[in-house]
Amino acid sequence: MSLTNTVERFETHHLRYNFTEDELKEFSRTMAREAQDLAAAEDQKKVAVAQFAEEIARHKSVVSQMARHINNGYEMRMVRCGVALDKPARGRAEITRLDSGEVVRERAMTEEETKESNQGKLPLAAESPEQPPAKAKGAAKGKS
Repeated sequence: MSLTNTVERFETHHLRYNFTEDELKEFSRTMAREAQDLAAAEDQKKVAVAQFAEEIARHKSVVSQMARHINNGYEMRMVRCGVALDKPARGRAEITRLDSGEVVRERAMTEEETKESNQGKLPLAAESPEQPPAKAKGAAKGKS
């Protein structure tokens, strides 16, 4: 007498599985979407990297400039200056910083400045106390 007494049991084995056509179509759609998203992410990364590189370069430039200011203690700038004709002496022009009042240099007056001064368009500067006012005869002799 043979009694079949079968008990169902299950095991799992690592075996080949062939995808269905529907699964392959879904993989294609997913891959296409991911490829597009990947390209977009790479483009965003390029933009972000460029923006950060620009920002880093700007910060480096400011740091470098500040280091120069600190090390040198000064920078060259265009500074508005006043020009006093016939000062400190007749025929000379004194250049004075308007921001600090410091006399920065003295130079010979230009031909145009001399004409303006002689025509009375500009008032003559007061003679300095070290130099007494020149007499008309002495001034004529000194100019030749």
